[in-house]
This record gives sequence, C-alpha cells and structure tokens, in this order.
Amino acid sequence: MEIPYKVSYFLIFSIVPFMGAILLLFIRFLFFEDKDYIRGYNTNKKARLGIDSNGGTLSFKIQLVLLILSMVGLVFTLSAFSSWNYLPVGFTIILSIMLLVFFTIYQLITQFEVERKKRIFKVRNNKNKNYFVTSPNGFSSPIGIEMGGPNSGVGTNVDNNRSKKEILLESLNIENNNGNSNGIDNNENEEDKNIDLEYTASDQILNSPKNENGYFFYKNQIDPKLSIKDKFKTRVIYFIKDTTSTIQYTPKLSLSLIGLALFLAIFIPLAFEGVCICSHPMAVSTRFSRRFQESYCKDMDVCFAYLTLTEDPSSSMILQIHTRNKPSKTRVALYNMDSGSSKIPIEWESSYFISMSDVIKDEPRYISYVEFNYLFEYTNYKFNFTVETKDGPIESENYSFRTFSNHSNSSGTGSPKDFRFVVGGDVSINGDAKDLAKQGHKFKPDLLIVGGDIAYEDGIGSCYRRWDEKIKFFTKYFSYKEEGDSSDGEKNEKVTRLTPLLMSIGNHEGGAFFQTHKQIPFYFKYFLFNIGDSKKAITDRLSYHIHKLPFNTSMTSLDSCVVTPWDQQTQWLDSQWSSDKYANTNKLVVYHHPIYESWGHLGATIPKLAQQTIVPIFDRYQVPFAYENHEHLFKRTKPLYNNQLVNSTGNITGTTYVGDGSWGISYINEKPATEYLPWYLHKRSFCNHLWFTTINEKKIKLEAYDPDGNLLDSIEYIK
Repeated sequence: MEIPYKVSYFLIFSIVPFMGAILLLFIRFLFFEDKDYIRGYNTNKKARLGIDSNGGTLSFKIQLVLLILSMVGLVFTLSAFSSWNYLPVGFTIILSIMLLVFFTIYQLITQFEVERKKRIFKVRNNKNKNYFVTSPNGFSSPIGIEMGGPNSGVGTNVDNNRSKKEILLESLNIENNNGNSNGIDNNENEEDKNIDLEYTASDQILNSPKNENGYFFYKNQIDPKLSIKDKFKTRVIYFIKDTTSTIQYTPKLSLSLIGLALFLAIFIPLAFEGVCICSHPMAVSTRFSRRFQESYCKDMDVCFAYLTLTEDPSSSMILQIHTRNKPSKTRVALYNMDSGSSKIPIEWESSYFISMSDVIKDEPRYISYVEFNYLFEYTNYKFNFTVETKDGPIESENYSFRTFSNHSNSSGTGSPKDFRFVVGGDVSINGDAKDLAKQGHKFKPDLLIVGGDIAYEDGIGSCYRRWDEKIKFFTKYFSYKEEGDSSDGEKNEKVTRLTPLLMSIGNHEGGAFFQTHKQIPFYFKYFLFNIGDSKKAITDRLSYHIHKLPFNTSMTSLDSCVVTPWDQQTQWLDSQWSSDKYANTNKLVVYHHPIYESWGHLGATIPKLAQQTIVPIFDRYQVPFAYENHEHLFKRTKPLYNNQLVNSTGNITGTTYVGDGSWGISYINEKPATEYLPWYLHKRSFCNHLWFTTINEKKIKLEAYDPDGNLLDSIEYIK
C-alpha cells in the first residue's frame, strides 16, 4: 500500500511546524542562554557598568518571543491532527490551550524571576563617595552583603552594622534603565577609574533561607522532603501564586501575552480545521475560509442530477440526485416520448439514499439513487422527480435521456446510424479544458467517459467542492436544452437532455494507488454502475465494471491498482469476455494508469504487473483499443501483441493503446512527434486533447483533437 496523499499532507503540516519549534528553541539556547548573566553575575564589563541595561531587556523580550513562537509551532502540530480529521477539533483546542497558555505563564514566571534578580542591586565601592544602605522595591528592610578584597576586605566577614565605610545598594527599575540611580553620579562612564567594584545580587543572597524577604517566587520554597503527591499539590498552589505575582509585577505584558496565547490556542485549530489541498490546479482552503465561499448546494434545491451507465444501457440507467436536505423518498414520473401514451407517466419511487456527513463536515449532503430498469431500447424518455424531505418537497426541472440501441447494425427500424462517445482523463478546468468540452458538446456524444483523476481532491473529504465543480462542469457542457411536449401537446417546454457518464477510478480519487474502499471518500458514493449497487454497502461496490454498447461492442472499465490490483481482475474479466453476452463483441477497455506509458518505465510496478496478467487477456480476446490516462500527455502506441510489435504481414491485429489523460492539465500544446520515441510508441507530445470515438456496423474510428480543434491523430479498426 502506498502512503496516501492525505497522510503526506498531514506529515508536512505536523512535522514542519514541529521542526520550526525545535529550531526556535535551539536558536534561543545557542544565542540567548547566557548562564552567568541569568544566574545574576554578568561578566561583561559594559553590562556591569549599566551600559547594556537596555540590551538585557531586549534579550529578555527576544527570548519570550522565541519561546512563544516555538509553542505556536507545537500548536500548529497539534492542529494538524484536527485539520486532517484524526482528532476532534474541540480536543485539539483544549490541548492547545493547556500547552500554549501554561508555557506562556511558566516562561513569564521564569523569565521575570531572572529579570528581577538581575535588577535588584548594584553594589558599588567609590573612593570619593559616602556609602549607605538602601532597600530595593519590594523589601521591607535593608540588606547587607559580605564583601572583601585586597583593599575592601572581600573574602573576609564584615559585620553589616559596622559598614560606616558603607555600601550602596541600588534598586534598578524596569521602567528606568538609563543608568541613573540613588547616590550614583549620572556622568560616570565605562572608563571611570573611581569604580573599583560592582556586584549584582546573587542567588545565594536572594534565595537564602535565613532571609525570608529574599524569596521572590514561591517555587523556590518547596520542601524537598515532601512526598511526590504533596510536592505536586504544593507546586500547583505555588504556580497559581507565582502566576498572580507575575501578573502583578508586569500586568500589561503578562495579560497581553496570556491573552494572545489563549487567542492563538483557539484560533489556530479553528482556522485550520478541515484543510483541503487540491492539485491541478493547486488550491488550499479550510472550513473557516469556505464560509466565505458560495456553496454549490442550496437549501431546498436540486444540487445535481446526472445519469451513470449500467451494464445494459439499452434497458436501464441509474439516476443520482444531490440535495442539501435529507430525503425520505424520491418519486419519479417517467414518460416514454416515442410512444402514443407519452402523457401517461410511469411512476417510480425510491427510498435509497446515502448521507455524506461522515465526509462532508461543512454542510449537509445526501445522494439519492433511482435505478431505471425494464426500459425500451433506443427510446427517448422524459422525467421529473420530487424529493420528499421533512422541510417539504423539492421539485426538479424536466430531464430526458435516450437508451442505447441493442442492434448490431443500423438496418433495423429506429436503429442509430452510429454511436458516439468522448474519452478524456486527468481533468483540470481551465481555458483549454473548456475549449475541449465545447468541441465535445458539438460532437453530441451518446456517452461521456472519464478515465480517472476527475476532481484531484486527493482522497480528502474536505475537498468536496472540487467534486461539485467537476460535476457542474460535466453537466454544463454535456447536457442539451431541448424542446419537449407539454401537457397540451405543444413544443414549448424546455427539457434538459442528459448524457450518461462512465468513469474509471484514478489514483487521485483514492489518494494513491493500492488503497482500500474506506480510504476513498467520494467515488463509490457518487457513481454507481450496476443495478443493485444502491442497496449494497460501499465496500461491496466494485471498482471495475463492463457495459454493452451498440453495434456489437462492449466497454470495460478496469481498476489500474487503485483499489483492486490487476491480478484480482483477470478471472472476472476472462469470465465476462468468454460469456455468451460478450464473446462476440468488439472489446474496448478504459482505465487510469497506462500499461504502456508515454513517459515512463515499462518495468515499473503497475505496468509490469499488467503486462504479466491483463495484457495476455487483451491478446486472447483481440482488444483493438485501450484508452489509458494518468501521464498528462498525448500518445498512441504501435499495435502490440504479447508485449511485442505486431508483424504487419500476420493475421494478428494487436492492441493499440491511446491516451494519456490530458484534459486541460498540460501547460503546453505541441504537435505530436514521431521520431526518437520508445520502441512501442507511434506518436507522443505534451498536448491537451480528447478522444472522439465513432462506432458503426463496419468500423471503430478514433480521432484526437486539441483545444483549437486541430486533428492530432486518427485511427480506424475495421471489424
């Protein structure tokens, strides 16, 4: 099993901010963790003289910013779990608040303890000044310090009451860092020779157990003899007290940072909840940003209605209806427009629907299924439907479709002269894609086939609007407004004729190759291709299926290892093609990943497995054409049989592989090259294109056109 794109995106969203947080912590440790400075004694001469006092404050602020940003990075990491629906967003918010707010408070306590220690005292011995003792802010009594030295007695015990030579203890204010203080001449500078000595109060003095007023923070007072449980209780109590003290010490900064931390802890998970990353074109959205975008699915309205092909489309079709409101049942009035009783409807009723609530979290979405069967071949039908909901009925417009012919020739009464369909894959909606769709519209196909990579939602449920966009695109360009018979028999009623859809699953529907049904959020719910699938569990709906076409032709949609590997389809395919229903048909196939790649390696896993398993079946049943996709190029191979070129003098025609899926996704449109190609290719180029196929009783003709309407290629198979 390959790693799904969704998991890759999750890893990026989680690992990148986590590594960023680690990097910020490393920067702080590397450049701002001055242990001597923090412990209370600064060995830097400029800082000791007060020249770098503002720099100390700046360093402190930078450390706070780095710490907070690192915690924000960790919150982004946590948010990735809710962004990709691995955790509920509420749980992520709680964890984020605990992490970000707690560490903000903790770092405020820690940093301000250091700052207060560094700013309490400067002790100076000056020959030309009288000395005295003063108390810093927050102390109720004077504090003496043992001093010594060659001239001053440092290293020897000096009684505090005996300091007639006196000591200057200077309180430094956070708001006043200009170097001016009690008893100190403001004109003193770095080179002043009268300054013999300077000390800042050390931890030994500030935290001395003999001096009760020396404690600035309660966390320093925990008795090490307490049990672990009592220590924990005490730490919680002291943490609350320290928090209060910190807020009182710097209320504006503390409350601002705590408020910011709380805001980020709530905002980040909410803002990045339900992330959608689509490719081709790349687009990123979140549930928050999608609130400002218009929904494709309105309340009390038919969002989408489209038909999908069944195994026998001469007698059946499947209707899929998207609504925002929960249906209880769907009633359909179906009219046979080719009979004399066209005004008498055939009543259909279906209660089969599925909720998309496990995938689409932003808004309600329901898919109703109506399976039309026992229809007449090559017959025009008109229908409208009513979706019953608890909020009231949802009425549809009038639609129409035509069943396929079951004749092998065009000589029968009411038989078509030909059968047409359009094949494309790897769809990216842009100017080229629309130009190709317009050509497809003019072609008036009986069937539209899309060979995978339809929406590029990458298996991410939050990207449901990309599917809405593509369904709207297909229904817009491959539906036809016609005049129908009204109740009074006049041709004045507008009817929308629907073109049935046939799909093959691509890797971007599954999020990768070699996935499971559960990893595919939309494909098996949006497109049904077998009568009875609406009653089946999602996991029981096959990713491969076969369909009867007019003029003794069949089309098989295979799964190129997205959910079902090649070798697990061989027995089914062999049994289908050897059955009475399909034994004498001209067999066409469509799938996503090419077996003979236009720009790849034939020895890769998926092509190699296909050449060993599926290709021998193609050869045995003489498949004339295989429609491939995935590589975003135009290509046609030479006729191949048994993984070799077909000898033109023999009786074997071989299989021609065409493709390779480029419905607007290529950035350039080049003319096909016929030289310097791999041995199996006849033509290749980077070019957006669609394949237009026409079938009649004599031949199967394929034509490829670029967005400008230029013919890229044409090939025929004579039956």
